[in-house]
Amino acid sequence: FQFLAENPAFVRLAAWNSLERDEGTGAACAHLGDALMVQGSERIASAQAQGAIRDDVPGPHIIMTFLSAAIEWFQSSGEYMRLFPDMTPEEAGKAYAESLQKILMEGILPR
Repeated sequence: FQFLAENPAFVRLAAWNSLERDEGTGAACAHLGDALMVQGSERIASAQAQGAIRDDVPGPHIIMTFLSAAIEWFQSSGEYMRLFPDMTPEEAGKAYAESLQKILMEGILPR
C-alpha cells in the first residue's frame, strides 16, 4: 500500500496495463506482473505451509484481492474522500490501509 502511495505512476501504469493487457505494450508488461505473481504466490505458499496464514485460499487470490483493493483506493480516492470530510487524503489513505490489512488478515466475521 505504501509503495502505491509513493508511486502514483505505478497506479496509472496498472490501470493502463489492464486496459491494454492483450495488445502491444500491455502484453509485454503482463510478463513482469506474471513473474511477480509467481514470486508472491511462492512466498504465500511458504507461509501457508508454516501455518502462518490459512491454506484454503490460493495465493494468487490473496495477491489479487490486496492489489485490487489497494489500487482501487488510489484510482478513486478523490471520489471516496466525500465519505470522509473530516480527514485529509493522507489520513483517509492510512485509515483505509489499516482497515484493508484487518480485513485481509482477520476477515470481517465478528471476533
